[in-house]
Amino acid sequence: MGDDHAVVRDGLRTILEASGGIACLQADTAEAALELLDQKVPVDVVLLDITLPGMSGFDALGEIHSRRQRSHLSLTKHCGAGGARRQSGRHPPLP
Repeated sequence: MGDDHAVVRDGLRTILEASGGIACLQADTAEAALELLDQKVPVDVVLLDITLPGMSGFDALGEIHSRRQRSHLSLTKHCGAGGARRQSGRHPPLP
C-alpha cells in the first residue's frame, strides 16, 4: 500500500488485516513501494494513491505492471484541504 498520509495507510491496514488472512506492507512514496516490491515477497494487490510525492501513482503503476505481471493494481484518490489535485501530464484528467 502506497500513500503519503499515515492515517489513510493505518486505517486501510486495520480494516484489511481485521478481515483475516491479509498482511499489508506500507510505503509513503511510490519509490518506497517499488523497493518493497523488489524484495520479491508475494503480493496479490497493490493500492497506490495517485498523488504521491515524487513519482506519481500513475507512473508507479506502469513500473509495477512491468515488474509484477500477476498483481492486481488499484489507484486511490483523496483530496486534502481545499480539494487541490495534482496531475501528471501523461494521463487523462481526474473526474
